[in-house]
Amino acid sequence: KKLATNRFQLIYRNANMMSPFIKSRWKKMYYHFLVNQTDAVISVSQATRIDLINFYGFKKVTKTVPIGIDTLEIERLSSQKLDFDLPQNFLLFMGGLVPEKNPEWLLTTFFEYQRVWSHLNLVYMGKGSLENRLKSKIMKYGLEDRVHILPSQTNPFPILKRAKALVLTSKIEGLPAVILEAMIHKVPVIAFGVGGIPEVLKTEETGWCIPPKDSQAFIEAILEVISMKKGTKQKILDQAYLFVCTHFSLPQVSLQFEEFYKYLLKQN
Repeated sequence: KKLATNRFQLIYRNANMMSPFIKSRWKKMYYHFLVNQTDAVISVSQATRIDLINFYGFKKVTKTVPIGIDTLEIERLSSQKLDFDLPQNFLLFMGGLVPEKNPEWLLTTFFEYQRVWSHLNLVYMGKGSLENRLKSKIMKYGLEDRVHILPSQTNPFPILKRAKALVLTSKIEGLPAVILEAMIHKVPVIAFGVGGIPEVLKTEETGWCIPPKDSQAFIEAILEVISMKKGTKQKILDQAYLFVCTHFSLPQVSLQFEEFYKYLLKQN
């Protein structure tokens, strides 16, 4: 921006919470400098917007614009056939196998409740620094037949739509697209209410939003989802589907970006 001969405004797309990641005082000062070189910030959720303002003391204009979901493309991709077999009745963890996503807690919990969930399997889909550690624990727990780790997929939707529930155990999030994608597939979503997740996930309205670190409530939510009457569950899934179509379709979100850019140009 400083070297360019033509004038333009620089907009930063803020997709995650910042404060939990920045531990060093010097790193915070450096990022504070970088963020303040922008002309505006568009955050993926209200939670990430407020976090950025409070953490960096950002005083320029900000806007919340969520993720856009291409529902027609997702439905097309989800109809493609898989070239491998999936286990029956599985919970799906979809995301990076990294500490922030908390995949080890889920594995330990699954091991402790394996008799209660005797008809359930667990599938991880993703890669990350904890992959080998998870594989070792799977062997240690003797769960090789019930817990499976799949690599990241170019098209994850045929797997997602077959899940009994999507389980997100993250400690930090912005607004994960996979929640909205699960809602489009009418797959129940159980997630800790971190970052912007509570803005879309309402317990027994559009899914199951669990207070952060409330492990027992998360476990109880899994039990509730797998034992809930079909009609009651379907009502929640239909509401979630309608919510995404109404608020997160790609054309709607694109229009929000366009309107904000026009606003900034008028202010310049």
